[in-house]
Amino acid sequence: GEVTILRVAERKGKPIAIQFDGPHGKAWMTTDVMEYVQFAKDDIDSQARVHLARVDGALTIMRWQAPTPAPTTELPF
Repeated sequence: GEVTILRVAERKGKPIAIQFDGPHGKAWMTTDVMEYVQFAKDDIDSQARVHLARVDGALTIMRWQAPTPAPTTELPF
């Protein structure tokens, strides 16, 4: 659902943690997908739509819908 990104915590040897405030209060989610980390850093103090699942006891990002389209790269084929 819609969440407000509060902070991003990078921890050596662990997935990156992202704190957010959502409809059920504040919580942390984790990811090791660097694109999601960059989206989170870009969206601090703003809203994003994320789809989460509980994996091994932690909220994990399954999909991130940014408010603006991600940049694309033209391929030569």
